[in-house]
Amino acid sequence: MNRVEIEPVDRVQITVLMDNVTDPLLIDQEAVARMSWPKAILGGLPTAQARVSPVTGVPDALVAEPGFSALLRVEKAGRTRTLLFDTGVSPNGMVENMRRIAWRSARRGREGRRRDCCRPARGRASCRSAVPARSR
Repeated sequence: MNRVEIEPVDRVQITVLMDNVTDPLLIDQEAVARMSWPKAILGGLPTAQARVSPVTGVPDALVAEPGFSALLRVEKAGRTRTLLFDTGVSPNGMVENMRRIAWRSARRGREGRRRDCCRPARGRASCRSAVPARSR
């Protein structure tokens, strides 16, 4: 088997777009920023309208579903490359999470729009189901 040498990079940012579970009560840690209900309630994240809370709405929480999707950004010598790894199993779950995360990134001045490539985790169609929805 051939050995692959990995070159050092200046920065790696991993944004988990879809996972099997979500815990909206977890708080940020040193190198990890999370979308949480406490942030949403304090006005730091978007909320969704709801009859149970007509004035303030409810936190616009991330969607969890079977599967995994991540956006990887790798920076080296001032150049950034972006890889979308898998897209989850439903046509809209990852897309909706990207909308929520993009709102947060836009408030922090990040573009986050360009992707250099998309890599399905496995060759099955279930790993690519969100691609048509994302291309809209």
